[in-house]
Amino acid sequence: MGSTSGQGKMFPCDVFFEGRVVGIQFIPGYQNTLILQHGEYYSVYSNLNEIFVKRGDSVSAGQEIGRVSREKPELHFELWREKNRLNPEDWLSGS
Repeated sequence: MGSTSGQGKMFPCDVFFEGRVVGIQFIPGYQNTLILQHGEYYSVYSNLNEIFVKRGDSVSAGQEIGRVSREKPELHFELWREKNRLNPEDWLSGS
């Protein structure tokens, strides 16, 4: 899933589900990447220019965790159950 906004600004990135920060890393092509754990599920937020949380932090749904990069204003979002990648649109739409 990606959401694209205008260029030249920083755009807030909010958490979709409450959870705990289990990883923060830089991945070439995806910029700063944040991994959250939600029980046996994981969500991945990539292409972040700024990150406002640290490993071990608990986060709430709707909390701003960072800002999307100016250079490529698109959020890359993934959802996993253990080692199986899921379609995040099914979860975000409530299906």
